[in-house]
Amino acid sequence: MLKRIDWYETYVDRMNDHYYKHIKTRYKPFIDILASLCVAEDQWYIELGCGASNITRALIERKTLRDAFELKKFLVIDSCDKMLDLSRHNLRQHMVHYKLMDVFENLPTADQPVVGIEITYSHGLLEHYGDKEIQLLIQRYKIASKYQVHYVPGEKYGEPSFGDERLLSVDAWNKICKPTEIVTFNNGYDYALIWR
Repeated sequence: MLKRIDWYETYVDRMNDHYYKHIKTRYKPFIDILASLCVAEDQWYIELGCGASNITRALIERKTLRDAFELKKFLVIDSCDKMLDLSRHNLRQHMVHYKLMDVFENLPTADQPVVGIEITYSHGLLEHYGDKEIQLLIQRYKIASKYQVHYVPGEKYGEPSFGDERLLSVDAWNKICKPTEIVTFNNGYDYALIWR
């Protein structure tokens, strides 16, 4: 595992409408992919390493999802209680479940699968880990989830934003974790890794 960043200090000043609108615009293709898969009712939609939960908020606030929101169960997970506080503030108008835990805790196994998870997703999580941790996370959630969708920044960024991101090519991500599909957007700067 790579070094830890103080995510709270990074995001506490970004809790505003301007930043939220930026997220909705910049990552719209990623949010569109998630929204297209959020069709099952009475299933869990789980965001790993949720941070401030801007992606979950944007997903819930899509009109097509909002109309049937009470039939979907959203769970956001983070290992930092202060980040979960930001998430609670950001999602205060929505009924969402919160869990304080490391994304590698209580991973599903073939012997003890978790049922009812439609989608496991993350935004800016995987690139902070090594190959083996990424493979473990993906493999274990394949057992439990119908779909997985993970956003990662691509190699075109050149320089990490926080100092420890691995800015990899599409080929590198294919080699590490073999997604069903990789969608590139924002002129190839950003990737959505998808498992169906």
